[in-house]
Amino acid sequence: MTETVGDLTPATPRPTGPPAYTGKVATSTLTGTTLAERPDLTGPLRESGLDGTPTWPRFYEGNEVSRRFWDRMYSEFADYQIVLVDGSAIVACGHTVPLYWDQTVEGLPQGWDQGFERAFQDKHDPNTLMAVSAAAQPAVRNTGLGSEILQAMRALARERGFNSLVAPVRPNRKESYPLAKFEEYINWNHADGSAFDPWLRTHLRLGGRILKVAPESMVVEGTVAQWSSWTGGTFPASGAYVVPGALTPVHIDLELDRGRYTEPNVWVEHRIAPDQD
Repeated sequence: MTETVGDLTPATPRPTGPPAYTGKVATSTLTGTTLAERPDLTGPLRESGLDGTPTWPRFYEGNEVSRRFWDRMYSEFADYQIVLVDGSAIVACGHTVPLYWDQTVEGLPQGWDQGFERAFQDKHDPNTLMAVSAAAQPAVRNTGLGSEILQAMRALARERGFNSLVAPVRPNRKESYPLAKFEEYINWNHADGSAFDPWLRTHLRLGGRILKVAPESMVVEGTVAQWSSWTGGTFPASGAYVVPGALTPVHIDLELDRGRYTEPNVWVEHRIAPDQD
């Protein structure tokens, strides 16, 4: 069992910022498109905040795979970047990439990092859509938009003739229980049998099925100073620390001047049938 030497959460709330969209909108009024269809939305999407703080923890800046490939995703896979708009305002987005998967559990990428990288480096013809991220403006979160984004991803996979949509799911409420074992957490259920975690529950209600846990899906590394900047905290001793936004503790080594965070995800598959609605 990991000893936790510090908990920075109470003293360092997760960074926030002004939402780019403040309206209240019914999902039926939204228009779905891709950046290939609407290249004029590329700049506004980058500036919307949906790809950074406050949507995601700031320490994601330390993920090497994202630094290498995120910008390329916009240009090389523009037709796989889903945007939901209300008039001219960007309300939500769903980032996806195509990849080849042999349809076996063993053949899945190790996690988010390897899957994202595989999309750019594998020479096989893709047969699967991988969900990279789904995000909505703060003003319209918890309104069912997550389901809308997933439905749009499934529709895109079907349109491209892919067999599956696979997602390395980041259970969004796990950050409130960073010391709980991940394998146990994803099996927590409400009294009615539905998944305790809201984002995982959304996937399962739409027909997704859990394939396996990815214990080191995403890796974030940085110097101690970088971790202090990302979290707003201090690390007086080597050890494991609970920090805002992290699903598990971050491990700090003062002697090596390094902090390392390995984020677990759970692979969920949505099988795509051509005649599905």
